Amino acid sequence: FGRFPHRNAILGRLSSDEEIRYLASKEAFLG
Repeated sequence: FGRFPHRNAILGRLSSDEEIRYLASKEAFLG
């Protein structure tokens, strides 16, 4: 995505649907 989707909450950014699906599939990896 050219940035870190899992930092959106910290950076005050909104996740796109694609990012949300990515995060959902990588939840365990992100810890």
